[in-house]
Amino acid sequence: MYIPPNNIIIIKYMQKLLFLFLLPLIPFSFPCHAQTTYRMVTRNYSPVTDSYPQEVSNFKKADSVYYFTVKVSKAYDDTLKRKVAEKVLYSPNDIYDGEVASYLNPTRLIDYSSPTIELITDSLFKGEDSIMTIIKKGLEFVSHYISFDDSLATAISRGDCKTLDVNHILQRKKGTCSEYTNLFTALMRKKGIPCRFVAGFIFIPEQKFYGCHAWAECYLKQYGWMAVDPQSGKSWLPTTIIRLFAGTDYTGCGLNSFMDLVPKSIEIVKE
Repeated sequence: MYIPPNNIIIIKYMQKLLFLFLLPLIPFSFPCHAQTTYRMVTRNYSPVTDSYPQEVSNFKKADSVYYFTVKVSKAYDDTLKRKVAEKVLYSPNDIYDGEVASYLNPTRLIDYSSPTIELITDSLFKGEDSIMTIIKKGLEFVSHYISFDDSLATAISRGDCKTLDVNHILQRKKGTCSEYTNLFTALMRKKGIPCRFVAGFIFIPEQKFYGCHAWAECYLKQYGWMAVDPQSGKSWLPTTIIRLFAGTDYTGCGLNSFMDLVPKSIEIVKE
């Protein structure tokens, strides 16, 4: 597969940058495309890359390198599915099977057993019977509860730290996108809503902005996995963000470091 030389230069330059999870999102504006198609070459690959609202084609593996094209659609524009999500009612007695059920369990990084988490969920979601309302309230709370932590960002960029656990986040009230995601995920699981940690890559060449990002996905019956961004507080993601891995938490994604998310090459395919 042909890899444009200018893209190789871009990737080498990217590796010298702080990733997106180390930077506040506010200064950047995200193009609102209905869909964007990327041609990628990566060192790692997960099947979640090829799941709604993404679609993988032209997949090939050679010499431990993955070549593929991925089309990312803006799920928020899928009005039929969005209406389904808005009608899903919350019940504390909902039962989930198989893999979905595993995203209700606590982990070392996402432990929701503390009295503080219980207090937050009891007061924040009291009387709510709409899952979307619970999700939106959780997003709003987390996006304001945590402030961006430059010192932690520096530590992560040096490889001194991966991500903080929920108890430390509650104490410090600071973090990067991973910490926003950990706290939000803890609130959802405490409430009985399956939620997973997602990691991916942002590519906005027109703004010369590239980097890794972490966010959450909540599971809604009759809908499936819905992507939300705890750092920005939004219940949708733009097509400039590509899902690459998902797991019960950061370590559950199988990542050794966020460098695992950086593609060897990436370009936008013009439709």
